Amino acid sequence: MDNPELLTAVFEHAIDGIVVIDEKGKIRMANPAVCDLFGYSQDELAGQSINLLMDPADARHHDNYLDDYRQTRVPVIIGKGRDLKGRKKDGSIFPFRLAVSEFTNKCQTYYAGIVHDLSKQKQAELSLDHEQNLNQVKTRLLSMASHELRSPLSRVQLSASLIERYYERLDKDKIIGHLRKIKIAVDDMTASLNDFLSIERIEAGNIKADNKVFDLALFASDLTEEMQQQARAGIQIKYTSTADNTTVCLDQTLLRHCLVNLLSNAIKYSKETGAIEFTTDISATNCIITVKDEGIGIPEQDQQYIFEPFFRAANAIDIQGTGLGLNIVKNYVQLMGGEITFKSREQIGTSFTLSFRQ
Repeated sequence: MDNPELLTAVFEHAIDGIVVIDEKGKIRMANPAVCDLFGYSQDELAGQSINLLMDPADARHHDNYLDDYRQTRVPVIIGKGRDLKGRKKDGSIFPFRLAVSEFTNKCQTYYAGIVHDLSKQKQAELSLDHEQNLNQVKTRLLSMASHELRSPLSRVQLSASLIERYYERLDKDKIIGHLRKIKIAVDDMTASLNDFLSIERIEAGNIKADNKVFDLALFASDLTEEMQQQARAGIQIKYTSTADNTTVCLDQTLLRHCLVNLLSNAIKYSKETGAIEFTTDISATNCIITVKDEGIGIPEQDQQYIFEPFFRAANAIDIQGTGLGLNIVKNYVQLMGGEITFKSREQIGTSFTLSFRQ
């Protein structure tokens, strides 16, 4: 095409960016689309190394390509469809697809690169992946809900039927016993439903921490009394505060959910009798909360998966639970800026530690 004005118009008005560099990697021409995309003017780009527009990792690869070409004359940078990361003038990084061709003008070799911004495409892919993950979570939640709610509902129905059918013949203690079973079953269903709702909100990114100052010792003492009422007769929860200062800045609602889950697990997986140690320790820089039991422990081969959603350890398969609790606890702890760790030995017990910087 022998029409310089038309070629100039195409260069100036192309939707994708077009940049021309020489054999040394210096920018000789850049169209307005490149300038808009990277945030530079044409004057700012002229004569600059093409590395200015690249993520440091990609820039190193490009330098290697140029060195190889100078030595071998094999055009290794030629090609289309290479996905790279660009660096804008403000320092932000974004994805783009690069196609490069080689041409010669007046005995000089140049490279023309076509730059196609992938930001919207990558965002759409991420949104699609997120939506697919949410759908998978919802499907598993529905399946788990139908399984986990069926058992406590059956217990409620059985106890209620026995009370109704044999009310006149049952003594007071037996009636109270059946009512207690109904209450426990309702508590189990409530806990399961709370787990289902929490995991869906976490996956959707709808939970934020609202950290505020409160008295942790008073909070933990009240929680201990509440959880002790739910424990079996042979289980004793011992709470200890090992610091003079008892105030912290955390989200009470999220922290309560974490500790209720850990204490409930300690009760659930403890043997018929045993002590559960619940301690809080606050220093000038850290808040450490520990829940330690003498229960069945976590098999060593299962410990790496214990925080994954829906995971149940091999020795807990026959014990009611959703497999969501510890995943929720980990997410809530991270939302509050902390971390959770644990130590466990099978048939010896488990200790979970929550650590927060103050």
